[in-house]
Amino acid sequence: MKKFATVCVVLLFATACGGSGEAASPTTTLPPTTTTAAPLTTADLLGALPTVLNLPSGWSSSGDPHTSLYPETGFGNGICGKGNDASRAIANGVVAVAWSPTLLTTEGGWSVVALFSFGTEEDAKGFVALTAIQANCPDGLEYEAEEADDWEDGHVNHFGAEGWDGQVWTVLESISVGSAAGGDADEAFFTKWSTEYMTTSVEGKAYGTRNTRIDIYERHGRLVMIHGTGGFCCAYGFSNVETQRDYRPTFDEVSASFDVLRPHVLDALPDK
Repeated sequence: MKKFATVCVVLLFATACGGSGEAASPTTTLPPTTTTAAPLTTADLLGALPTVLNLPSGWSSSGDPHTSLYPETGFGNGICGKGNDASRAIANGVVAVAWSPTLLTTEGGWSVVALFSFGTEEDAKGFVALTAIQANCPDGLEYEAEEADDWEDGHVNHFGAEGWDGQVWTVLESISVGSAAGGDADEAFFTKWSTEYMTTSVEGKAYGTRNTRIDIYERHGRLVMIHGTGGFCCAYGFSNVETQRDYRPTFDEVSASFDVLRPHVLDALPDK
């Protein structure tokens, strides 16, 4: 009897004592299946850009949207000379991008909406964090830039005439960062740039102008939206100065136009 009890205990793991001798079928509890939506594509982003019908009252557009990335660093390119949006997006594994055409405001300024799709929220957070870090240059910047027939590669184009190509401008650049909570974003902040241009011709005549630009960054999951508005003012020396067209955007103005543009973008996108 004692021997049988021992054998029964040993066999308990394979079959019940005195049972049929068939092993019980094991059962496995599987974790619930989760799926992650595919990242937003270029086509998704292009389809969500605001059209003329979605712009603030009186605004218009010029040109076409684009979806290319042109990473640039150095003075005159990006925040504090440390890189532009494209370079920061690439550094964080951007999947797709789309920039709106140039939007023309009723005050004489220009504006834009840019959309960046990332594969994960961590990548999107990394882009936002890197932007905030690079915007930290409290002492501002001073550098020189040459006049050219476009604004590429750190050049400036204030005179619009070939005879001035190569003219050297002194550039003073300052930037500040602030909170921009709104629009049910997961993260939001804004940057304010002030860039002053000064030069003196060979005849000794002084020229100058100033550009003010405000960019609001919002992260919605894996999507980052940027709405920026800029304008020139305070020109002197030029023969065609029109002070009535001076425009320096404020955060409240840019925030108000974003409130008009944002709903169209988010409603037009699939799951972010």
